[in-house]
Amino acid sequence: MAIFGIPFFAAGLAVILIGLGIIVPSNADEMDGWVWPALVVFGGVFAAVGGGLMFGRRWIILDRAQGRIQDAWGLVVPMKVTEHPLYHFSMIHLLHEPGDSDTAESFPVLLTGATVPKPVRLSAGRTYGEARKIGEQVAAFLGFPFLDKSTDNEIAIPMDRTINEESTAQPIVAPESLDTSPPPLLKCSVSSDNVSTVIDIPGPGFTPRTVVPAVIPLLFVLFVLYQFWGPFDISDAPPPVQVMMVVFFAAFILLPLSAAVVGFLKAAFGRTRVIVNAEGIEIVELGGIRRRTKRIPRKDILGLDYGIQPTKEQVERQTTEMAQQRFQGRSDGAKQIPEGVLRMLQKLALSRGAKGITLKTRAGLLSFGEGLPDDEVKYVYHLVLRTLKSANI
Repeated sequence: MAIFGIPFFAAGLAVILIGLGIIVPSNADEMDGWVWPALVVFGGVFAAVGGGLMFGRRWIILDRAQGRIQDAWGLVVPMKVTEHPLYHFSMIHLLHEPGDSDTAESFPVLLTGATVPKPVRLSAGRTYGEARKIGEQVAAFLGFPFLDKSTDNEIAIPMDRTINEESTAQPIVAPESLDTSPPPLLKCSVSSDNVSTVIDIPGPGFTPRTVVPAVIPLLFVLFVLYQFWGPFDISDAPPPVQVMMVVFFAAFILLPLSAAVVGFLKAAFGRTRVIVNAEGIEIVELGGIRRRTKRIPRKDILGLDYGIQPTKEQVERQTTEMAQQRFQGRSDGAKQIPEGVLRMLQKLALSRGAKGITLKTRAGLLSFGEGLPDDEVKYVYHLVLRTLKSANI
């Protein structure tokens, strides 16, 4: 944030100097008298914003001896301090905020307790590994339990676990796998030997989630052809115009058409191959045309989890918690969102199906097997976890 504040701060100082007459612009004689104080005010606003970004700091001070937590903010030095009694808090939580077009993905670490109306946000790591390391250190310092709530299942991080240097493989923290037998109707194909386990997961097929993104470009192509095919006859046009029209049709017809073809091929033939061994996990996404491979070394895998189809009660609870977070922890937060919007969010959550298996790596979260039946998700999770743990690394 300090880098973003530099241009604001510099521009604000320059405008202030102009308003004070220290820097004289070439058209100073043409400027009205009210402009000069306005420039000082305008420059002061810019300098204040830039200074806040450059020099603004936040401190979280955990004082076990005094039994207090200080949440301070200031410019270079603490200026505003809020104190919380330490006995109000009893637990550390690690969450996951996926982010959107306006905010980046983050992994907040919260200090919370049963009687705390609003948790204290200790940090918001950009990666899962960074956030978990902070949470483990704070939990060890305060002697509080540490819960990983970044995915569907809450996982208690053992007190003796601390993420070491990146060159060392860590013990995998994961829920215990209960279902060890394959379901009667297995969609995946599984092959295993003494070295690795290979799991081929079929694609979702032709569903609304896969067909709609492919149909939209196709409809756009048909619209362009219907609107512009007849009026444009470029046979007698100059060569530059012909070239321009060819580029136009290539951009507005061939590119969307190729996107539609790729979407249909992916829906028809797409599948995911997961290869698990002592070296780590390799995820190969096989579409109709493209092939994408992701390799996660064993030393970067910190945890594993699975997500099944949520129940209606779980979705209602999640949307209520989301509304409470949106409205600063208010118990009536769900009432602040229109009922129709809440119902739509709940229907969307129920229609998504199972979340599949989630790898918790140093860099972040990585999922595969979305949309599989619940019993198959648990079975694939068991295979992956068993193979990783059998490596004894």
